[in-house]
Amino acid sequence: MALAAKGRMSEIRERVPCGGGDRLPASSCIISPGAPAASLMSERLRQRGCAPLKDPCSEVTCSYGSTCVQSSDGLSAKCMCPLSCERIPKWVVCGSDGLDYPSECELNTKACSTQKNIRVQHTSPCDPCRDLQRGPDVLCVVNTQTRKPEALVLPEPCPPGPLCASDGRSYSSKCQMQRTALQKRRQLHQVHSGPCRKEEDCKEECKYSAVCLLEHGRPRCSCEPIHCDGSYRPLCGQDGLTYPNECERRRAECLSRTPIPIKQQGPCDLNAPSPCLKKTCDFGGTCVVKNGQAVCECPDACPPAQDPVCGSDGHTHNSQCHMRAMGCALQKHIHIQHKGSCDKACGSCTFGAICDGQTGRCVCPTECVGARQPVCGSDGTTYENECELNVRACTKQLDLHVAAQGECKTCGSTVCSWGAHCVQNKCECPLCADQPLKPVCGTDGITYDNHCELQLASCTMRKSVEVAKPGLCDEALGDVAGAGVDEQSRAGRARWSVRAPWARGYTLTDPLRNLLKESADLSPEVHIPSLGIAGISSIPTTAVVIHLLVFADREEGVIFS
Repeated sequence: MALAAKGRMSEIRERVPCGGGDRLPASSCIISPGAPAASLMSERLRQRGCAPLKDPCSEVTCSYGSTCVQSSDGLSAKCMCPLSCERIPKWVVCGSDGLDYPSECELNTKACSTQKNIRVQHTSPCDPCRDLQRGPDVLCVVNTQTRKPEALVLPEPCPPGPLCASDGRSYSSKCQMQRTALQKRRQLHQVHSGPCRKEEDCKEECKYSAVCLLEHGRPRCSCEPIHCDGSYRPLCGQDGLTYPNECERRRAECLSRTPIPIKQQGPCDLNAPSPCLKKTCDFGGTCVVKNGQAVCECPDACPPAQDPVCGSDGHTHNSQCHMRAMGCALQKHIHIQHKGSCDKACGSCTFGAICDGQTGRCVCPTECVGARQPVCGSDGTTYENECELNVRACTKQLDLHVAAQGECKTCGSTVCSWGAHCVQNKCECPLCADQPLKPVCGTDGITYDNHCELQLASCTMRKSVEVAKPGLCDEALGDVAGAGVDEQSRAGRARWSVRAPWARGYTLTDPLRNLLKESADLSPEVHIPSLGIAGISSIPTTAVVIHLLVFADREEGVIFS
């Protein structure tokens, strides 16, 4: 029997903007195939006039050294401490504690480890004059605008010539007046030659750090001559405010006409108690301050260093960091059994089970600490944490895994599961166009071109499919072709495999759907992408094998018999 199938393998969609006037409604927005990440999705939406995805970090305030990190799907965010600063370029920054740090990463690491409220004050040294070599007659000041050091040469002794300066004081020479002005950070100029008269000096001592100013023959106490440079040597006043340096404190005291005694050296909030000081994080979690609250977070990533260790869960972890991250995710204490890889006593634990390092058997987790780190399960249910999900998966023997970090997000009237994402109030499976060819073998015994297509198959068929191993499956056709396959067909197994349909926008014809349902458990509402069918004349009729090929942007006429 011959079956002919010819159809358009791709559809060129005109870029029509969304919403407003002659624009399509927002629900008509279509994401082009080939945008595998949330950032590309946002860009596609922007190009079509759709509202861009909101940055989840815009609503998160991280402090005490932690910084905001987006989740892999770009839908949630959490505060994280730096994992490593080894590959961070060195660029000296000034911390709010008045100390210099080799990089912002080093500053955040110090703040996280000590739980001190240290922030970046300047992207340059706190006192650029500190390392500037200068002699006794050279004074260095920091420009308040550029924060560059400026060397000022003090005037050399000059011929005597008494004068009266603008501060109501007499000086032996112009040079002496200029040296005093530079040293005291004041603006001084000559009022007249000869010493000042008695009535030209302020009658009373100026209070609140004010200085005497002589103008038009009349002396008065003023703040105007006080000029401060841009150096940062913080101190805390009794008023609870932090001042960049002593000069700025005196100027503020003068302007407010209120005494401001020094409470402590350093910023006022440096030793402000962190909410994390009263928070204990178990199972390798790290306490961070998120929106002013102490939160225990599990690490999202670890440095790529390969230093394998065998954990008490019976698994080999790439490093101690990876082991702690796993323990945190499972809310289970995992300690090092020994350096190097574990013996494969447990084999492969499934359904959320963990390996008991002492017995070498896979066991179900029984208790979870009540830490709220919600995850969305592939069944569309929100669990308190990944440990709760694993307990349910193991006790009920369910193919259940984490679909996304955070609570399950509703999409219209439904909840997206099995790795689908909500796009314009519609659950959509991942897009895998232009993904590199890197075959993986799924737990369903099927070889997929890459990990993305495996995820897409899981989403399309609404069943759990995980990576069993990299590369081709050993018996890719064994469970599909069934009995009766002769030696000639066995020789072709390395070349042919059954691929589940993945992508969107096309519907199978009834004859083809009926044929496909014998090899893949397809839901009747599943939409299939650009689809081609390659015939295999060498396979006998006793074993019908279908090979689905995904074409991105070309038409193919296909016949198989």
